[in-house]
Amino acid sequence: MDEESPTDVESLSNCDADLLAKLEEQNRVLESDAKGLTRVPARPSSLAKKEDSKPHKSGLNLAIEQVVKKLTSLSGSPKRGSNQDVPNMPTTEEDIYLAWGAIIANWEETFHKRPKYIKQLVRDGIPDAVRALAWQLLSNAFDSPMKDTYVELMELPSPSEKQIQRDIARTFPQHSFFKDHDGVGQESLFHVVKAYSLHDKEVGYCQGSSFIVGILLMQMPEEEAFAVFVKIMQDYGMRRLFTPTMSSLNLCFYLLEALIQESLPDLYTHFQAQGFFTSMWSSSWFLTMFATTLPLCIVFRIMDLFLLEGMEILFRVGVALLEWSREQLLQMDMEAMLRHFQKDMCTIHERDPEALIAAAYQVKYNTKKMKRLEKEYEVMRERASQEHEENRRLRTENKMLQDRVNHLELESTSLAGRLIEGQVNSAQEAEDLFAMRRELAGLRKHDAEVAEKLREAELRVSELEQINDVVEAMRRDTTPSDVLENGTAVKQQNVTLCESSETVRLRAELTLFQKKDQESTNTINMLQREVEHLRKQLAKARLTMSSSSTDGDGSGSVSSRTTSPSRQSPTKSIKKEWV
Repeated sequence: MDEESPTDVESLSNCDADLLAKLEEQNRVLESDAKGLTRVPARPSSLAKKEDSKPHKSGLNLAIEQVVKKLTSLSGSPKRGSNQDVPNMPTTEEDIYLAWGAIIANWEETFHKRPKYIKQLVRDGIPDAVRALAWQLLSNAFDSPMKDTYVELMELPSPSEKQIQRDIARTFPQHSFFKDHDGVGQESLFHVVKAYSLHDKEVGYCQGSSFIVGILLMQMPEEEAFAVFVKIMQDYGMRRLFTPTMSSLNLCFYLLEALIQESLPDLYTHFQAQGFFTSMWSSSWFLTMFATTLPLCIVFRIMDLFLLEGMEILFRVGVALLEWSREQLLQMDMEAMLRHFQKDMCTIHERDPEALIAAAYQVKYNTKKMKRLEKEYEVMRERASQEHEENRRLRTENKMLQDRVNHLELESTSLAGRLIEGQVNSAQEAEDLFAMRRELAGLRKHDAEVAEKLREAELRVSELEQINDVVEAMRRDTTPSDVLENGTAVKQQNVTLCESSETVRLRAELTLFQKKDQESTNTINMLQREVEHLRKQLAKARLTMSSSSTDGDGSGSVSSRTTSPSRQSPTKSIKKEWV
């Protein structure tokens, strides 16, 4: 390493003094929060045996003493999982603490000038004592204004409070910090999750996010956990996993499936044969960062790497888990595989957590290929979205057409009923017309008979008038010499009188016949007009029924129905009159 390794507190450099100052400030915050003390890592046994014989720097608290003692007591202990790929990497635990101290004290400069150095240190593991600060620096949340925003959001009510409160007990239920009902851990978890549901109203609350918040709360106070969580959601793309559409979660399934198909083709074939789809077992991996699958010691290491490298580590660890259990999974059916993912996987890696991280970095992960697959997925999703939109549009149009067909069927049924009714009315009208014609023929025959009798009566009247004229002429021409013939004249006069009475009677009968003839003539004229009117109405009804069968207009049938009673009444009245 470039820095010298001090042996005691007095020999600490200015850089290390700045680190201790920051650690002191951090631990003041932890002391102000009762739950913060529960998250300070316990001192190793090697430190417990070390006597505090040297003077301490003014203002250092117990947590700072532990870090200082760690630096002064560890001499030459081998570093866990050391890696010599990067030059001048620390090789002892003492060097690791000093290296992180130098990085935290000069974060901006070191991060930009020596990114590979920081990356290798993170891969080797962040020490527990500096993990809270390291997470804030890696996520760029150390000076985030979200810490002040959190205080403001704490005072506001959230529409998701009841749901959050109901799910809190299911978040790390076996962990001592969260298992007490309404304890400090559950209260802190509730506050942070509620604050984020108010900060991002589109995402709101999702149960998986509470596990990520729980991981952060095990390392830092609420305000800092909220600030880091906001960065994780917004800057690392986790927010898209929790949106209502969950489009990025489906993308993760697609990419993980492509990695399995490339790295473990036999296991991919087995999954397909069993119908064991990626979404059935890997959703919790991405939504909780393996918090419900792996031991917390591995989850912390995954969070270290996630804040440095992003989503890549989740895919690497996922494929490493499958490769680790490959032989067992190939022998299982779908139910056995589900049990394995839900229960057995956590216990498998408890003994050697670093082995899983090492295996994760042996997985072939081509960033360019993943970007290409992501673009392919976006194209597929856009095409599927368009097809879905087209299908939705077609379903809507189909529903509208089906409704139109149903409406036309009802209208057709109604028109068929009207047509049948119109045909029945037309048949009734035709029958009435035939009866009226038959009745008219009878009236004409009767009129002819009456006319014949009238002519006979007129002839008889004419004869009687001639006789009467002769009788009158004879009366005017009568002389005294005709007295002898009085008897004959009286007889003739009596005959004339009789004939006059017969004439009067015949005249009266003639007048009656003329009157009846005039009434018959009027009736015939009226019937002829009615027949003509009925013919017009019948033609109009037929025309209306013909048009209603094509355009659904039922007015003709209605006209037929409405005019039918009025045409029947004259016929009945005529029948009654003649009767």
